Amino acid sequence: MRNMEAGDETGQSKLWVMLDSEGEEEEDGSQVLFAMAENDVMALLNQFQLNDIFCFAFSMSGGDAEFMYDIHKTTEQGMLKLFALASCVLTIFCHGLTTFHRHQYKQLNKRIGWLICEVVQYVSDHWSNFKDSRVVSHCTLMPRLQTEFDSFFFKATSCLLSAKRLGAWQFMADLSYACLSADAVWHLVYTLHTSGTECTDPSQEEDIQEITWRLQDEDMMHQLTDKLQLMPQQEAIYLLTAFSNIIISREESEDVLTDIIVSEIYEVSFIDVVTRDFCSKSGRDILSAIAEKQLSVVSLLLHKIKKSVHQIGMMALTLFNEMPLLLWQPTTDDMQLIAEWMLKAELSSAENQLARLILSNMNWNENECGELFLPVDLHREVAILITETYSKHIPENRQGLFYYSIQQLYNVSALLRVTPAHEQQLYSWAWDLIHRLCLHAHSQPISAQPRAKSEPIAAPASESCDRWEEFLNSIPQLHTTLQLRTVANLVRDDGVFASFVALAMTNLGHDRAEFLNAGLGLLLRLVHNQQFLGSVYVLHLVTPFFFDNPSCLSTSEGFLSAVKAISSAEQTYTKMARDLFAPDFPGKILKMFSAMILNQLEHHSASPHNVIKFWLSVFSSIQNWYQDRNMLYLMDNLIAIAVSQPGAMSHVEFTFCDMYKSMSEGGGVTPSRVGSFLSWFSSSGSNLPTLIDKSSLPEFPYVAYSVLSVEECLESGLWKALQTELAHNATASVETCLKKASSAVKVNSPSAGRLCIYRWAQQALDTHMQHPLLPLLWQKFFALYLQRLPEQLGLPGRSGNGQRFFQSMLNSAYMKKLKKRLKETAQLYSKLATARDSIAANEDDVLVTPSLSNTSIKDAYQPSTATCDQLYMVFSAYLLWMDEPRLHDLSLYLPALPDQYHAELLVQIFQAEQKAWLQFIDYSSIEHMLSQLDDVWQAHFNATPQAKLGRYTYPANDHISTATSRILEKLKLSNPSLSAPSVALIKAPVPAITASVISDENSLMSAVRGDLELLVECAKCVLL
Repeated sequence: MRNMEAGDETGQSKLWVMLDSEGEEEEDGSQVLFAMAENDVMALLNQFQLNDIFCFAFSMSGGDAEFMYDIHKTTEQGMLKLFALASCVLTIFCHGLTTFHRHQYKQLNKRIGWLICEVVQYVSDHWSNFKDSRVVSHCTLMPRLQTEFDSFFFKATSCLLSAKRLGAWQFMADLSYACLSADAVWHLVYTLHTSGTECTDPSQEEDIQEITWRLQDEDMMHQLTDKLQLMPQQEAIYLLTAFSNIIISREESEDVLTDIIVSEIYEVSFIDVVTRDFCSKSGRDILSAIAEKQLSVVSLLLHKIKKSVHQIGMMALTLFNEMPLLLWQPTTDDMQLIAEWMLKAELSSAENQLARLILSNMNWNENECGELFLPVDLHREVAILITETYSKHIPENRQGLFYYSIQQLYNVSALLRVTPAHEQQLYSWAWDLIHRLCLHAHSQPISAQPRAKSEPIAAPASESCDRWEEFLNSIPQLHTTLQLRTVANLVRDDGVFASFVALAMTNLGHDRAEFLNAGLGLLLRLVHNQQFLGSVYVLHLVTPFFFDNPSCLSTSEGFLSAVKAISSAEQTYTKMARDLFAPDFPGKILKMFSAMILNQLEHHSASPHNVIKFWLSVFSSIQNWYQDRNMLYLMDNLIAIAVSQPGAMSHVEFTFCDMYKSMSEGGGVTPSRVGSFLSWFSSSGSNLPTLIDKSSLPEFPYVAYSVLSVEECLESGLWKALQTELAHNATASVETCLKKASSAVKVNSPSAGRLCIYRWAQQALDTHMQHPLLPLLWQKFFALYLQRLPEQLGLPGRSGNGQRFFQSMLNSAYMKKLKKRLKETAQLYSKLATARDSIAANEDDVLVTPSLSNTSIKDAYQPSTATCDQLYMVFSAYLLWMDEPRLHDLSLYLPALPDQYHAELLVQIFQAEQKAWLQFIDYSSIEHMLSQLDDVWQAHFNATPQAKLGRYTYPANDHISTATSRILEKLKLSNPSLSAPSVALIKAPVPAITASVISDENSLMSAVRGDLELLVECAKCVLL
């Protein structure tokens, strides 16, 4: 079609003949070409199959769906032929861009540009494979081949640059620049700066130093800026993107070229007042993409901002907010610059805010190898820097309680308006970041801690004592380390922030004696100044040193008062007033405290049993903990953790048994521990101690289960005596028998409502129906309700007294409540099982309801179908036991009961087995609760945005694909060309007359008879 432009002035025959719609030859065929619709030209162009060309060039079988590709089939001469063939294809496409260089063919130009890009990608990938498969020193033609490839690449670039303002420039960003030689890259960058006005071909022997000097000249920078102003905005962005892709595809060793291009993109995107209006957003993304590939660009931009901070202003924050700081490791010069901005610049300045932004977005967590991404020395350096900045801008008399109140009530108090908002931001920023720094041995990864994974850090074995002492010597000493002079002075001046840093980083938080001597006072300082989150974090770091010897802290009045104050941190008048309208329990700090214990259990090398024993000892040593809702919450979660750990419940039972024995004996314990218990129960007329003053603890079932289990064991003597009295007095009331039994065991008679059978029933009645421990609460009730009497009593007719406890009118109504609750619980699990089956059967329907993804599906726990079936079975059995009077009959033959009764469970009850039915505990529910609790800790203290980190890791998948895979993928994705249209046979208007027809009279008459008849009919019509 290109030959249509040539006229026929010489009289030579035309190669192409253009016909109009009537089949006549057009007089001016060159103009007809531009009368074609764009879709028609694109349809014709789509018939051109690049995959067939390159299958032939690569010696591949185009008809084979597998496309057997073998680079070893290509020789040096084959590569030269490939370059020549590809150059010819580029020539055709280049003429297409020249011929159809009109706005009416804009999509066609884009299509041609895409085809040019495809050609370059095919050749570049094949050339990359060829170089990898050859030994360069053994290939004499390799320099020439590289030169030919560079010339081919420049030809493709020239083709794309020729199509200005038609959208073909966008494919400059998709070209593969990795295979170009270093000299060719410099020529290409210079060509892109001049847009071909001073095009330099790589084959020309031009000094690279001269090109480098020109590109570094300020005039070239102004020339690029002026050119971008005259270009359409889209093409300007395409050009900048091409620059970035050149850098991304090159090695990091080409730092000079990187500095030039990054500086230019930075200038046009943020410094030049004209171009930054339309280049700032794209320039930010481009610089971020470059920095992701070459992290040294972050340092380069940081120092460029230092020189132009007054011009860029707050736009620097926008730029660095997109930088891959999670992957960046700063140099010494970088940290010096950040420290200068932190300490010397005003809080409202762009420099200070940028420094804080950078430190916040850095990766202070572990890498994929389980080691700190940034060295611990840098963590300590930043901690000291934050401390100095904090003390400079927030005076000591405005820290702690006063400044905490300012932060909380800023919007409602006119007095607080004198406090600048920037100081509040610094306050929050400093505490958030200091919690994320790994300053303590226990905050570092397991691999970085100075002991084997199975070796507790608090109690190193004898063979590792030397290593442990060596590690302690590496811990900064608060009063002797030169870098900590500022921190030590601030600690001496009662600095709250410095106290936290001293506990987290120095010997005061790593040595038992130092902590008990001086560190505990710093912890109390944090608590008294309302720094409760910091106090919780200090407990997380320091308490593991005492796991093997809990008494060091459980007997310390100062430590116990700190724990008590932290647990009660949110009991303020403001919180109490807010809870009247919107109850919020537990609060953030209480959740964090409980999450801290769980984190110690999961991430500390000490035995989980030691962690549980330590906190049991601490909580049980706090005065009146059983009357404090906050302490009950902590104890309840601790016991829930113990339930999830095999064998840990024995420590809970031992702790409560020891407490009850001490309370009962009234000696050998401190008044602060059980003195209030004795006075409390002496006033009630009973010397049987109890920790549950209420009828039940529905909010804390784990505590209730543990306490009632121990009380049941301690009251076993009274219970046996009561059973004996009930057996001998068939008509007496429970209250009468209880008084006689109390006299028999020489204890004051408690009220009937204090009996364990009623307390177990009430606790089971009040506990949430989906609580994991509910089956065990009912088991405890039925163990007393269906308990068999001793054989030596020789009583005929009945085997137990369970029904006697519910014979009165009041207790009869109470029994109906119990039956109703069991029925509702069984029905609940039946519905849950049915719903789970329905969801599994209609999984596709559930997936189209994204509104549920963030609430009901993510946060609410849904038990499995097997769990629902199992719990439905056991609660249905409980209901049958409640309604079945034969279970109290001695003549009952258990194997004769239907399967729904589960006789194997009844046998255990009748034999008075005390083993808990742990198989009915929904451990998945406990794990779900604990995982949500752990998320609270991770969200605050390990707040590196993993989603943002994942954003920087997914591009690595693109580099995993090889050149061979890219070639095969493009071949598979190519669209086949359309087949030729079918030709319709046209019947001749006059049939052919042969000589045989004329010579034969019959044949002649047969041939003309139809026509003659038609003529006769026409004549008749005319005559009429």
